Amino acid sequence: MTYYVDKILQKDAITAETIGQQFNETIGKDYLKNDTDYSAYLVNKIGNDYLSTSDMINVL
Repeated sequence: MTYYVDKILQKDAITAETIGQQFNETIGKDYLKNDTDYSAYLVNKIGNDYLSTSDMINVL
């Protein structure tokens, strides 16, 4: 189990995990092992490709 003390880091981690689970359910692949597909999924949901992965997650 991972413990987070910083509220911002905690929120970011929970958000990233939630979106990762949505990717797993939608695409059928593990977001932790398919970084390229996961980035393409985020770009598709956001509509632009100039943000970093963490910034795209925060937008969602």
